[in-house]
Amino acid sequence: MGVRTDGTAFGILFDTTWKAVLSSTDEKIDLKSEGIPFRVFVIDRESPQAVVRGLAELTGTMPMIPRWALGYHQCRFSYQPDSRVIEIADGKEFHGDAWPGAAAFPDFTCPKAQQWWAGLYKDFIATGIDGVWNDINEPQINDTPNKTMPEDNIHRGGNGLPEGTHLQYHNVYGMLMVRSSREGILAARPETRPFILTRSNFLGGHRYAATWTGDNGSTWEHLKLSIPMSLTLGLSGQPVSGADIGGFLFNADADLFGHWIGFGAFYPFSRGHACAGTNDKEPWAFGKEVENASRIALERRYILLPYFYTLMREAATDGMPIMRPAFFADPKDLSLRAEQEIFLIGDDILVIPAFAEKPNLPGGIWREISLVDGDQQDKYQATLKIRGGAIVPTGKIIQNTTEESLDPLTLLVSLDENGKQRHGDSQSHYGQWHTPGQRKP
Repeated sequence: MGVRTDGTAFGILFDTTWKAVLSSTDEKIDLKSEGIPFRVFVIDRESPQAVVRGLAELTGTMPMIPRWALGYHQCRFSYQPDSRVIEIADGKEFHGDAWPGAAAFPDFTCPKAQQWWAGLYKDFIATGIDGVWNDINEPQINDTPNKTMPEDNIHRGGNGLPEGTHLQYHNVYGMLMVRSSREGILAARPETRPFILTRSNFLGGHRYAATWTGDNGSTWEHLKLSIPMSLTLGLSGQPVSGADIGGFLFNADADLFGHWIGFGAFYPFSRGHACAGTNDKEPWAFGKEVENASRIALERRYILLPYFYTLMREAATDGMPIMRPAFFADPKDLSLRAEQEIFLIGDDILVIPAFAEKPNLPGGIWREISLVDGDQQDKYQATLKIRGGAIVPTGKIIQNTTEESLDPLTLLVSLDENGKQRHGDSQSHYGQWHTPGQRKP
């Protein structure tokens, strides 16, 4: 994406799955692919937001995910070890060393493999499982020089996909996997919305799965990097994303976790995670001060669930990201172009993490808001501001997403400089809220 000084913007899409190298200068953008000739799309629009919507016109939009997926997630690799390794029978296998140990890898270009994989979900879903996580699906392989399949490995293809090498299919392996996963879950439970999380995806893969930013570390550098990474995923057509709060690798201290969850509670996909062998990283594991800070941060998120749900509906309608860069507030303000410490949730909520040092703030009316008692006094909480002219739907504090949060529904109204609320906002979608059954509309 390029944004001109007058706020108009363009996007360039290189339509190839092959291994490629991208370079750019002030004069040109150059992509060299190791594959066959490919199409180039140029999206030239009146604003960066319109470019994102133009991308959605090409790739489609995400389906609605279940409401519970907007809640906070907590996990660990691994609470209970599993020594069982499943071997796959499709001809001569490629074996590689992955997280579980020696592993074989399905050929997701092959219709039979797709159907086999999709069929595995029936028994899992029958036990009451609601969400699925597809991991290490770049695919990551530890005992090869390039840390993935050899580039001359053959993918057999079928149903319109040509037979080709891994050089062609590496970039879309994860997307083909989650597409098969979604088809299997829908076949097993067609009346509900699937939720799939993936580490690897491709342009258009938002139609099948949400993405997180991968195995980060418990460092301040990765805490700060998580914001531009998530923003970039949103600009690339992936509306539901986030980073591992607290960091996956290494040990986290209380101060790092407190700061991270203070703004990480507002990632579109908000989850704490930890690697085996690291210290405990649950919100209650760092002492009373951070436990209380975590409670405040998560209560703020749950109060804003109606707003997040509204933004998810917007993403499903026209492809707009949920987490947006600060320059979306005013594409003509050049001072916002490089700002990556703060971010927007939708158009109307500005999130300023507690670690941010003299960030460039958008102009106009932005009023600080308090959602929970003590949130403005707690040193770990991000500052939240609402745009002048906005109406933001909120609910009550709940303990989990199966509880009714819209009794009462509260509207936060922030008048503009003329004492009015602007018309035509997407916030009208809050009436589309769906309760625990998560049936598709």
